[in-house]
Amino acid sequence: MPDVSVWPGGSQQVSVVLSNETSYTAFQLDITLSQGLTIAKENGKYAIALTSRSNGHTVSVNELTADCIRVAAYSMNNNNFEGNDGALLTFKIEAANDFAGNGTITSGNIRFTTSAIKEVHFDSTSAKVKLMPDIKGDVNGDGRLDIGDIVALSNFLADKTTGVLTTKTDVNGDGKVNLADIKALIDMIRSQGRD
Repeated sequence: MPDVSVWPGGSQQVSVVLSNETSYTAFQLDITLSQGLTIAKENGKYAIALTSRSNGHTVSVNELTADCIRVAAYSMNNNNFEGNDGALLTFKIEAANDFAGNGTITSGNIRFTTSAIKEVHFDSTSAKVKLMPDIKGDVNGDGRLDIGDIVALSNFLADKTTGVLTTKTDVNGDGKVNLADIKALIDMIRSQGRD
């Protein structure tokens, strides 16, 4: 798992990546998050999904403790996962409003199974979860300035109850959030890469 950054009260996508020479049909792993982090739920289910490397696989999730879940992926037809490099699984984490950084996501009890029903154990691994850097104008909090921030700022202007005035929304620093901030954000995005 690569390290990730997240805002307090925000969410971020995390990938479980596998580079493999051997083909595998199934895997299991336990995901544990440090205090202040949780795995997001959407429609009452954990926000966990297999990637395009899936080949008719099914994913199941079981809560082991308040801060640990077990994820298993398998194929009823004994299909191998596609390819030999890249993300197998993604999940969304959420940070508490008081998250101060220095969090961890640990993946342990990692077991993969070959089509010959041979089980292979992998060492535990972990990723650091840091605070997202404060970037002026990064309204959607993804760590970069782009069209997504213009959309987020437009949505903020349409319904100001969805957010609070911050250095991210008050792009021009005049103490108000209005159309002038959208213009300032567009100018910032246009000037990227020009030195």
